[in-house]
Amino acid sequence: MPGILGVVAPELEQKNIASIMRSLLHHDSYQQAQEQLLGAALGVINLGTIATAARGLLRHEDRYLLAFAGELYNAQEPGHALAPEKPATKAEHPELALRAFLRWGAAAFARLNGVFQIAI
Repeated sequence: MPGILGVVAPELEQKNIASIMRSLLHHDSYQQAQEQLLGAALGVINLGTIATAARGLLRHEDRYLLAFAGELYNAQEPGHALAPEKPATKAEHPELALRAFLRWGAAAFARLNGVFQIAI
């Protein structure tokens, strides 16, 4: 089932997260990605016929993990405020969402318009 999985546990093992992620893959075209950092894990599952690759997982300065699934319709607006010299592409929507959160905190979500789910 497409979506985002998050787990926080001090004794977290990669094999446990991989097992949970596999149990959510109900269709051959689903794609997955997962990342761990300091006892926390995030995973994202995308429908491969829409997304060409499971994307949307970022690690930032070994402090933040971000899982992102979806699309920003107005990526140019917050993208211009964050980096005016570099227009945002669709592949960079997860990075843009994280940069917006790091700059504006929870207020960033009022600036983002689209169909997406996010976990930080």
